[in-house]
Amino acid sequence: MKDAKEKPAKSRKQRPLYSCGECRRLKLKCDRQWPCNQCRRRGCSAICPDGTMKGATMSRQALVDNTSNLLSRIDQLESSIRSQGGIVPHPATELICNATAVFNSPNSSTYPTTTHNGFETHQEDFAESFGALTVSREGQSRYVGPSAGSEWLQNESLEDTEQEIIDEKRQIGESSDSPPSDFPFSASNSGEIVTELWKQLPSREIAGELTEIYYRTCSCLYNCVQRDVFEKDLDILYVYVHPDPHKLARLYMVFALGVYFDTTRSTDHPDSQRFYSYSKSLLSAGDFLVKSSIPAAQTLHMMGLYLLNRNRLSGADSYYPLLGVQLRIARAMGLHRDGARWGFTQAELNERRMTFWETQTMDVFQSICFGRPYSTQLRHVDCKFPRDEQPDAQNAGFQTLRYTLVRLLCKISDDIYSVKPPTYDVVIALDREVRQYDKDIPPHLRCNAAAVVRNSSNYPLKREAVDGEELILQQHTLAMNVNECLLYINRRYFAHALKTHPQNPLKSPFAQSFIAVMECCRVMVALGQSIHRLLPDLSARHFFFFYHMFSFGVCSAASCIISPGSSMASDAWMDLNSITDLCALPSAGKRANQFVPALNKLRERALVRCKEHIEAKVHNTDDHDNEHMVMLGLGSRVVTTETQTTRFKTPTSGGVLDGLFENDKDPNPSDQIYSQLLKQTEGTPSSAEMFNNLWNIPNDTNSALSLSGSTNEYNNIFPSSLDFMEMDSVLNGTQSDTDWTAVLRSMGL
Repeated sequence: MKDAKEKPAKSRKQRPLYSCGECRRLKLKCDRQWPCNQCRRRGCSAICPDGTMKGATMSRQALVDNTSNLLSRIDQLESSIRSQGGIVPHPATELICNATAVFNSPNSSTYPTTTHNGFETHQEDFAESFGALTVSREGQSRYVGPSAGSEWLQNESLEDTEQEIIDEKRQIGESSDSPPSDFPFSASNSGEIVTELWKQLPSREIAGELTEIYYRTCSCLYNCVQRDVFEKDLDILYVYVHPDPHKLARLYMVFALGVYFDTTRSTDHPDSQRFYSYSKSLLSAGDFLVKSSIPAAQTLHMMGLYLLNRNRLSGADSYYPLLGVQLRIARAMGLHRDGARWGFTQAELNERRMTFWETQTMDVFQSICFGRPYSTQLRHVDCKFPRDEQPDAQNAGFQTLRYTLVRLLCKISDDIYSVKPPTYDVVIALDREVRQYDKDIPPHLRCNAAAVVRNSSNYPLKREAVDGEELILQQHTLAMNVNECLLYINRRYFAHALKTHPQNPLKSPFAQSFIAVMECCRVMVALGQSIHRLLPDLSARHFFFFYHMFSFGVCSAASCIISPGSSMASDAWMDLNSITDLCALPSAGKRANQFVPALNKLRERALVRCKEHIEAKVHNTDDHDNEHMVMLGLGSRVVTTETQTTRFKTPTSGGVLDGLFENDKDPNPSDQIYSQLLKQTEGTPSSAEMFNNLWNIPNDTNSALSLSGSTNEYNNIFPSSLDFMEMDSVLNGTQSDTDWTAVLRSMGL
């Protein structure tokens, strides 16, 4: 027998794997094209062909729910980015619009794919699509965006447009050199209007004096024209016989404001109105509605300052439509897009940025004052801030801080004053954001008057120093702007707290807004008294101090009238008297004096209510309370313009102050009322303590504030999220019509 050699066992050849791992796991027929059709249908293309999913870990409905939650969260984050002026990157893949369709539809086209018709899209592909900007030799400019019609995109010549205007004038029988006769200014029939008004220029010495006054008292707050640029044009305008009409119009507006803010002259000096009229005529002579230029936009801006501050009640109404023209001109020149992409010099670039942000600032503040939407939303803006005129190695200057606040105001306007009111959590978050902005103001721009009122460990104090006139104006203006933001964030909810909890607004779910508005009233009194003490003549010419003071006076009066039993009634009574007395000062100016009759009526009614409360008289709500609610922005009313009457009755006036305390020994009823109201605050947290807690901004923005660490009836008045559910359902419109009607009826609306 032959020795048989052991043969090695033949290795069995492994069968090739033709199907993907997921199809093998589920025993599905695989088409062997990666990613296969089965994986695409099931939404797991990313793991094909080698990967597999863990089976039976999540139901299909759970996947649908999770995907829906993710989509909702993505929408919220993108909305937040857009509201702050950011740009949401273009998605590299097709977006999922419906979570259910992703998991249920057999059509593979509903699933996200990495390509679209074979081409990937990236944000970089559209980075240079900023539209077209055309600038003429004379400084006229036109901007059209990338979505404009082809006719506008191909017609880049401003001269063609000018020739069309000349041809149209010839067709209707007008002279080609006649100025426009349409909105907003009437024009002269003389083609020599520019030359004639150039001859009316004051002497060069007077021009220098008025320019100095303008830049010292006005431009320090509204810097729309760089001084070096203006003075260069000033020298040219005084020697050139045929000047640019827009630059000459701007020059006359600087003169008009210089005369108005000259404290050695009266506020109604005729030269101020004369220079203003010259400026209007020159704008019309320069066809500013068609020949858009930066000097024209700057002139309109200064016209707004003149109209808002002069001693005429129609100033704000006159300027509002003019502001719309100014905004359109700015956008027509593409000022909302940053000019660095078009190769401007640094000086030209800074002038464009400065003009846009001053225009935007004016629009946003006027929209808040009027309760109207602002025009240019930040998602359409990429214009950077101009160079700061107050360079500081560590801190931003006044103008940069103000533009930053304008960005925040845009967010406030979008969230608070939208058609659908936000939840109260959004209001609290915005309030804290404004307070954090205020805490970050550099020491040299912090106002002592506001810091003293908010004297707490949570609010930084300003350094003690002697400041100049310009810095005093900037400090008080910035503090007032912050105060204005806090008022308009919280005033609606302040009114709700008074209306729903008149016995004690501190027990309202909106107690934090009630305290915030009361703090704003106290700060506004301090600001008004401080600026009038430091700059009595100049502060009266900057009317916005007293305009806002009246708004805070109405809030103080409403607190006294509707809730005299509140622990903060004594503070409200003191603030109301201080505001009324300050507006009544002869040095406050005519426009502030015009508020006094209305404030006196409110003070008389507040005196009656406080007296009734002290004497424990029962009071029932009447129509007068509804009137105060309307003045706070809650509810509505109809005014008949022919008779100037409303659906509310007029408060009784006369004899109230005289007869109420006729048997009292104290000749000053205000002091006596204050002392009596102060007694009812014993055993409760002081207003200073409650104000202090407003500035205790936690790291967790969702956490609730507390008034005091002690145990008393006022603890925990800031409710948790569960306590907000009922009111949030009202604000979000989720209640039924019957419930909503009942809520309105209970508020007296």
